[in-house]
Amino acid sequence: MLFILVCLLSLHAGGVSEEVHTSFKAGEGYEVDGEIRFLVTYHLYRKPEGLRRFPDGGQAETLLRRTYVVAVRRGEPIMVEPLPGEALATRELAPHSDKLFLPHGAPADEFDMNVTNQLLREYGPGAAGFPSPLEYSDKRRSTYLNDIVLLRGDYQYRKEIIRVLDIRGDEAAMILDRMEAREEELDGSERMEYRLYSEDTRAELERTAVL
Repeated sequence: MLFILVCLLSLHAGGVSEEVHTSFKAGEGYEVDGEIRFLVTYHLYRKPEGLRRFPDGGQAETLLRRTYVVAVRRGEPIMVEPLPGEALATRELAPHSDKLFLPHGAPADEFDMNVTNQLLREYGPGAAGFPSPLEYSDKRRSTYLNDIVLLRGDYQYRKEIIRVLDIRGDEAAMILDRMEAREEELDGSERMEYRLYSEDTRAELERTAVL
């Protein structure tokens, strides 16, 4: 009975987050025509909130899910093109990569899955040429800045705000000051959690503050 009640209430309470979350899974790299190429399954979605998270975490609202071919030269993505058909599951990346790239090249041992995934994380999918999570969001600049300070969304969402809004110099320094003040407002485990989850965002702001 309780389960039924929760399900009924979830139809009228809760929803999905305004912030767009990003996930991606890159396959191993192959050397083709002087470039490193690999497949990436890319997912943009909104997380369930409130009662919609029950009983098992809820169902995310998918905004985009596709597999792309990525080409990298000198450590920088130079091409991102969608692969025809439905998005590939993680287990399908390796066989599809062999079929697509081996006739034209060979595996690049130095670009295993750890390297390709880390490259995209550091570069940022939006900057690399994937659809930006901000293409599915419409907020005022001040609201986006608050999202950074309050750690809304995930790191790639906040990284895209910094990139797309071209936050640098004094504005980046101001946001860092606001984040420091936010941390001071918190106590105990909340402060430790904020410090931990804000590290990447703060590092990105510190980088752009000197530009």
